Amino acid sequence: MEEYSIANRIASLEDSRILVVTSVDFSHHVREEFARLHDIKSVEILNQGTLEDFSDIEVDCRNCLAVAKLLSEKKKKTSFILFDRTSVDSISLS
Repeated sequence: MEEYSIANRIASLEDSRILVVTSVDFSHHVREEFARLHDIKSVEILNQGTLEDFSDIEVDCRNCLAVAKLLSEKKKKTSFILFDRTSVDSISLS
């Protein structure tokens, strides 16, 4: 898998302070209530799931999340948070 190669290359960098930001749309074109639940499930998979679990979620870049998960495991930094969540509905309802 290419994800392993990318994660290994990043992990081999000398700088011990690496920040990986994945801008991934977790839920597309669904009602806000469902999008929020789907986003929570996605973060749960990042925190406690396996690479195979990514096939169960709707995101625009499963590979990006897989790289982030693999890299976090290599660096033993396995805590993910959902930061500043928005959606089309929450923006348009403001």
